[in-house]
Amino acid sequence: MGAIEAWGVGLYMIQEECEKAGIPQPTYEAVGDGVRVIFNSGPWSDTGEEVTKQSAIEGLTPLETEIYKMIAEGRYTIIEEAAKSLGSSTKTVYRATMKLSDMKLIRRVGSKKSGLWEPVSK
Repeated sequence: MGAIEAWGVGLYMIQEECEKAGIPQPTYEAVGDGVRVIFNSGPWSDTGEEVTKQSAIEGLTPLETEIYKMIAEGRYTIIEEAAKSLGSSTKTVYRATMKLSDMKLIRRVGSKKSGLWEPVSK
């Protein structure tokens, strides 16, 4: 009986650590008398080394870096305004924003219409 309580606490701790690390929550499978925890990939480079937030930021293009700074400073409201401010097309700014989101450097908070982008703190 006590083992199940300990497992429950362990699963909670795993979920907390995944959230802190900025990686997706694991999935669980019942295997025989145990449980298999399957971790999904996190931010890794092609060489298998972990990509830290700082190294990811250093690898950004100048436009991506400027967009990230605008978001971090709260100056990024809508793509059209950011594009005008940066002297780029809306498509280019959109692609760069989506890349930052895919890299888990930023996330959308709120609705698509009235929400905003914010940096992901790790």
